[in-house]
Amino acid sequence: MPAWLPKLNPALAPRLHALLQPGSVAQDSDSAEFHVRAVMEDACQGRATDMHFEPFSGGWRVRLRIDGVLHDAAQVSAELGQRMVRSLRIAANLDPVVSFTPQDARCRFALLDRTLDLRLATVPCVGGEKLALRLLDPQRIQHHIEELGLRPVPRRGNH
Repeated sequence: MPAWLPKLNPALAPRLHALLQPGSVAQDSDSAEFHVRAVMEDACQGRATDMHFEPFSGGWRVRLRIDGVLHDAAQVSAELGQRMVRSLRIAANLDPVVSFTPQDARCRFALLDRTLDLRLATVPCVGGEKLALRLLDPQRIQHHIEELGLRPVPRRGNH
């Protein structure tokens, strides 16, 4: 690995790293769905708010934003990275072939016991295109005012 590449943190994407190992269930599959689902599960378990797929000379880098910090979580081959991005584009009803114009979309993704709202944005770059996903988990953001350390304001009657 070149010295300029940041160090990966396999602990941020354990399911994806397990699928990338020789002899795994997904090794014989042509579908990128296994890998997309694995990285989504990893992102949810790690409380990630964003996921980035970025091409570079040796393949694709998967990055997760956790608590405001972008972490390099995994690297996949150029072929697998392209298939994963294409799979996400199809899920969001974006044209899977057009990669030379910026596009954005939204979709829902059923995962484990919840449904995520995804916002996708693609941007052309030198190595192909970058894909950024915002992961919105409605279950995670439902808070009561008391949990935030605030008190409800009493309502005044219509006098």
